[in-house]
Amino acid sequence: MLFGQRTFEVREGAALELPHILVLIDDPQHTVIEPLIAAKKGMEKLYEFDLMLGSGHLAGWAVRDESPVIAALRDLASQGLIPGMIKSSW
Repeated sequence: MLFGQRTFEVREGAALELPHILVLIDDPQHTVIEPLIAAKKGMEKLYEFDLMLGSGHLAGWAVRDESPVIAALRDLASQGLIPGMIKSSW
């Protein structure tokens, strides 16, 4: 079963449900992801674990101030590097 009872029990107490997504952007100046990587030493690590069957490792940090990321994305959108992104939508 794809979404079994256990799946909903885990998420039941969550204050906010956010899906995991893959975001592809054209960022030739490295203004979105790289600043987050550089700042992660000062961020709170939320989780870290090995994936099953030797398929890798996963870790996640809390981004408390998303405004620099939003500003960088807006800049890319203004340059037409994020097709379909409309500045007024966010």
